Amino acid sequence: MNLIDIVKADAAYMRHVVINVDTLHGWISIEDDFNVQDEIFLQGDDAEQFIQDAEILWNDLEHVTMDEVYAHLAKPYVDCIWN
Repeated sequence: MNLIDIVKADAAYMRHVVINVDTLHGWISIEDDFNVQDEIFLQGDDAEQFIQDAEILWNDLEHVTMDEVYAHLAKPYVDCIWN
């Protein structure tokens, strides 16, 4: 499985998760569609690193959307905090 397949699989896994990224103000909000889990909120260095990683990955892969990249990068937070 190559990296594009992994990113797309993670995005499919995260289909019930809403990820809002504010690149201007440097924050990320991760919420589930069902409002069962607490919101995961990143700001400061964590958010800036997330945004930088997303830009790099999106530019490198070219065949994925930014939303898929965000879902891929948010998956470890969801798996760790919500499970």
